[in-house]
Amino acid sequence: MISIAQTDEEIKNCYAVMAELRPHVSPDEFLPQVKRQIEIAGYQLAFLTDEEVKAVAGFRISEWLAGGKYLEIEDLVSKTDERSKSYGG
Repeated sequence: MISIAQTDEEIKNCYAVMAELRPHVSPDEFLPQVKRQIEIAGYQLAFLTDEEVKAVAGFRISEWLAGGKYLEIEDLVSKTDERSKSYGG
């Protein structure tokens, strides 16, 4: 199932997978950073679960005067041992 992380717990549950792509972000920094990006930049964190979090995508939808609405995918990662199972698709 794919969901948007809305609670602190859901955001925290995404950390282990996101850390594979962004290892420079510590567990203590992750929640406040994501919440700040949600507030100031419209960032959203989507996660795919199949009994546990298997893949995570950080994205934002915005709009430019020049080009209209756009989707920016900032982060897209699946667990190392879950790769090649079409979770990124």
